[in-house]
Amino acid sequence: MKVTLRAGLLFPALLMTALPLSAAVPPPGIQSGDLIFRDGGEAISEIVRSIDSSGFSHVGVVDITPEGTYVIHATPQEHPGGISGVNRDPLDFFIQHAKDGQVTWYAVQADSENHRRARDYALARLGTPFSINPQDGLYCTQLAAEAWQATGVTIITGKTRLSLPLAEEPLILPENMTRSPQLRRIP
Repeated sequence: MKVTLRAGLLFPALLMTALPLSAAVPPPGIQSGDLIFRDGGEAISEIVRSIDSSGFSHVGVVDITPEGTYVIHATPQEHPGGISGVNRDPLDFFIQHAKDGQVTWYAVQADSENHRRARDYALARLGTPFSINPQDGLYCTQLAAEAWQATGVTIITGKTRLSLPLAEEPLILPENMTRSPQLRRIP
């Protein structure tokens, strides 16, 4: 028996097998400007985990659009070709780089206008290089904290001084954010 596939049926069949059936979506109560945390597998994640007790090594600012949900974050090298810095990635990409695909959402206790302004601040930083030295670029928690500070909302409880040659100034660790009374963990 000879089976013949017509070209008109083959392309849609191939396309359907290549696309995910559903994309990740934020839980109810999350809006643009809120935060998404994860623990990553990169070398810098190991360093952060060794000095931070939050269970997270990375954070991004949520950007919800009619086209989908994105995460604006500063990362050293998650992209092919070694592009580092502030990027805007689809939520699924962000989750794929989380250990065991696990992420945790935090809502910032602020009005919708401040959420929009925080998201816009983060978007305006796209392309800024990644660096833990604030004079040379941004790191993930710094980006999120500055985005909210630009709206007049403080989402950190302080900074942590480290004994690292490249970190002369105190750094914002994930635990400096997750302990903030301005953040509410969303189950």
